[in-house]
Parts: sequence; C-alpha cells; structure tokens
Amino acid sequence: MEWDSNTSPPSHLRFWNCPNLNKLSHLQHLTSIKRLSFWLCPNLYTFPHDQHLTSLQHLEFWNCRNMMDLPEVLLPSLLSLRILGDCPVLKERCSKKGDYWPFISNIPNLDLPRWEN
Repeated sequence: MEWDSNTSPPSHLRFWNCPNLNKLSHLQHLTSIKRLSFWLCPNLYTFPHDQHLTSLQHLEFWNCRNMMDLPEVLLPSLLSLRILGDCPVLKERCSKKGDYWPFISNIPNLDLPRWEN
C-alpha cells in the first residue's frame, strides 16, 4: 500500500467482507494507523508479529471465524479491543482463562463476549 506524497496516510483502515484475505502482510509501512478493523473476513487466520504498527490503539474483529493469532507485543498498548460475532478461537484465547488475558486485561475498553461458567 502506498500513498501519494501529497496526501497523508490513513489513521483508520477497515477490511470489510474480504473472503479471500487470509493473512496480513505489508502493513509495516502503515505506522500512522491508529485503528484496524476486520469485518466479515472469514479466512483471515493470522496477524503478523513483525508489523511495526507503533500507533495502533484500537483493534476490532467481527465475524472473522478463522482468526487465531494476535500480536502479543501490541496488545498491552491498545486502548480498545473488540472481538465480536463469530470469532471462536479469539474468543477463547481472550477469555479470562485464555492465553491472551495477561496481555489484554488492562486494556481500558474491552468488548469481549460474556463467558458463562
């Protein structure tokens, strides 16, 4: 992704209804991105750990059924994390008993499914 030098890069990027999107790459140049949203991306399964999204504050997934992996290094600095709809693996990993909980428990705005015990 490239931008004309006369325009500023976006601060919000939304991937919506992208059934062929299965992994993210080439985001390393988007250092100004503050919000990333993925809606209806059923084949997206990983978020690369080597992306340098130093400005990222808000991360959102909705109906990303196969999404399994989040960048642990970015999670503690987020201001909001939303996992909505059909995201079974992320829901499990972000639950209070999940392996992401230590990284996300202090995020000010968590929008996660309620878990029944």
